[in-house]
Amino acid sequence: MTRSPTMAIAAVALLSGPALVLTQGQEGFSAAKMAAVPPGLLWTDRGDASVLDLFYGVGTKERAPTPHGKFMFVSDVLGGATPKFNIRDENGVEWRAKLGIEAQTETAASRLMWGAGYFVEEHYFLPRITVEGVPRKFGSKDGVVTAVRLQRRGETKSIGDWSWQHSAFQGTQEFNALRIMMALLNNWDLKTSNNSIVQANGETHYLVGDLGATFGKTGGVGNRTKGDLADYSSQSFFDEKDHPEEVNLTLNGRPFFLFVVDFYHYRQLAAREKVGNHIPRTHAKWLGERLSQFSENQILDCFRAGGFSDLEARGYTRVVRSRINELSNL
Repeated sequence: MTRSPTMAIAAVALLSGPALVLTQGQEGFSAAKMAAVPPGLLWTDRGDASVLDLFYGVGTKERAPTPHGKFMFVSDVLGGATPKFNIRDENGVEWRAKLGIEAQTETAASRLMWGAGYFVEEHYFLPRITVEGVPRKFGSKDGVVTAVRLQRRGETKSIGDWSWQHSAFQGTQEFNALRIMMALLNNWDLKTSNNSIVQANGETHYLVGDLGATFGKTGGVGNRTKGDLADYSSQSFFDEKDHPEEVNLTLNGRPFFLFVVDFYHYRQLAAREKVGNHIPRTHAKWLGERLSQFSENQILDCFRAGGFSDLEARGYTRVVRSRINELSNL
């Protein structure tokens, strides 16, 4: 595994003692609880990006679930806005199923994130599976569940979460590039509980664990979308480009002004806009040069993996390519 000089510096800093991550509430603000976690990795160099398989990403064809395999319902997953439940296949592998538009957007986004060098969960999209014992709220009376994302479980261990505002990687090239990726994907759900610290293969990885609220329009409550090509293509990528040393990216998140009556919640949402602000141009260009190695077919594969139609996949690919070009041309 090759690490950049910037990551090497971050690793040295982390190895001097346990990293401290603010984990209180959803954004890690006042009166936050400090939790000691092991030093870990945010990014890894995957080598020549032009040869990466972005259809499977972190997974493989051999590890992918069988569309016509036997699945058994295990348990419901409570919480969150998107329906989720756990299942087990005939080989004993456990999967977390997610339904709705996020089944597609999260699968596609995870491929782009993996290709950029970031750690992601192992996701696969299947247009249809049959699950024995699945409740009717998730599928038909015959157990048929459609448009489902399956996340492989049991091979990583969650040990906490991390905050955008208090990351141990603050200021590094890789962390700033991750902030850019959130704007490139139009990810508006940037709460701390969506940022995971996991142990995998003897390493500790920092990752964005929920990438479903992507490929739409960022904004406040009631003014944001996901998996909407028209909205994704119409929102500008750069907020402003005229600063000689840094760029600001569009990540609208400020809620309707009346929400200020709930000041704590308002402050949490407003803070998410800052994730895309004040990014060094050199870091943005570094990411652009990395992503520009992707071919059109590689980017298309991200959306094909997410079950988008060919027309939709090509539309999303055009927007992604345009944003990559903007970064490269800085």
